[in-house]
Amino acid sequence: MERRSDIMETATKSGQHVYRMVHHFQKYAKKCIELGIPAPFAAELTRNASQALK
Repeated sequence: MERRSDIMETATKSGQHVYRMVHHFQKYAKKCIELGIPAPFAAELTRNASQALK
């Protein structure tokens, strides 16, 4: 996934924090799925994070 610099440049401090948090949890959810760790929220979180970044 490519990082969108236009978001980071125009966002406020709280917006940047939310962006980093969403990106972190998306990576965490994908890793849970890859490792087969039961994480019922993983698929939903990955989908929501993906939609939020579009």
